Amino acid sequence: MKDQADRTWITAPDGTCGIEIAAARRMGASEENEIADVHERYLRDEGIQPVKTMMSENPCKVTTYVTRGLGMDEREHIICHAYWKNYCAFIRYHGRREAASNHTQAFYDLVESLQPLAVE
Repeated sequence: MKDQADRTWITAPDGTCGIEIAAARRMGASEENEIADVHERYLRDEGIQPVKTMMSENPCKVTTYVTRGLGMDEREHIICHAYWKNYCAFIRYHGRREAASNHTQAFYDLVESLQPLAVE
């Protein structure tokens, strides 16, 4: 784990995947299409092919927008914006495709862990 002033990096000991977390205060509402466009542009700028964007909201009112992408580097990429109250977290995952199932579950568990923040 590596903490920086504006983000935290979590990397698997074997280097097969990494998760970047950044949080910021949200200023206003965003449209689903606007966030999907931002995600897709971000991935394309990184040389990654966007595959699918999904939105969900859980009972604690944490709304997540998740976009999956496939890179030429044999890695799977997932980016997520999670919103609750006036806050937003940006989470980015990248990892090898063959290890994706276990590692992506860790990513989604991290997104789910934001629920307590929404009820405080």
